[in-house]
Amino acid sequence: MDKILKIKLALFLSIILSSSYCQKVYKSSGKAIKKVEVNETKEQAKAKVKELAIIKAIENKFDSYVNAGSRLEVKNGRSAFTYIGSVKVLGEWLKTTDVKFTEDSHKTESGIDVYITCCVEGKVRAVTPKAVVKFEVLNMPKVESRTTDFLNNEQLYLQFISPVDGYVSVFLEEGGITRRLLPYSKMGGECQNGVLVKGDSPYLFFSENHSYWTGKYETDEIILYTNKSKEENMLYIIFSEKEYKKPILNPVEKKGKQMLPKSLKTSAFKKWLTDCKINMPEFVCIEKKITIKNE
Repeated sequence: MDKILKIKLALFLSIILSSSYCQKVYKSSGKAIKKVEVNETKEQAKAKVKELAIIKAIENKFDSYVNAGSRLEVKNGRSAFTYIGSVKVLGEWLKTTDVKFTEDSHKTESGIDVYITCCVEGKVRAVTPKAVVKFEVLNMPKVESRTTDFLNNEQLYLQFISPVDGYVSVFLEEGGITRRLLPYSKMGGECQNGVLVKGDSPYLFFSENHSYWTGKYETDEIILYTNKSKEENMLYIIFSEKEYKKPILNPVEKKGKQMLPKSLKTSAFKKWLTDCKINMPEFVCIEKKITIKNE
């Protein structure tokens, strides 16, 4: 009888503990309108108006959002807000289930103004405290060279620091393919899912002169290139205090003299990313757009 009671008690406690870590996921929708400015393409305007629609969807579910200049409390290196663009939001956008764009033109004295409307639907939840990580995208191994604009065949570096110990990985989306840049291609064992970093310790990734695993793992140097006049890619910086499982990756590819990092289809990467966000409240994903120009 005592054994049965112990089993029931263990199950009861397990349910309580699991429910305390489970956050409710909500459906929400938002709408935004934006004018296509003279200095941007329609694709750039669509990306921006989609951001605004997502912010509106979060606002509709969690009452409000605040500008980046507003003060929100950070405790023990963790905050209960996330960024979308330059805006701090009080909810976390987990997944886009539907997105629609429409265009409207208006004649003006100076020509024709084009407005793009975006309607999004998706899944959202309240933000739980997450580590506030800091990073800089660089084209030279020094912080003064921070940039998001690269020339063809220019090298990529990433400076990174977190307030707490955890695991970090970096991915680069190139249209239908997403490549994993970190962990490095020859890393395995304890580094196969994500690289373990120490809190308050600065790291400079992709620099052979800044190896944190001397004699154990070879550093991958990342050279950005494009055969287009201009190409925009998305960099994903991922951090979690708890170890996460990597997605299934295709092997390193050889293209001419270059070795391309391990990869997967972008659709599979987005699904993996959504699953991690939903199942791991401490999971941090920062998106940073970079541009490569062929001059």
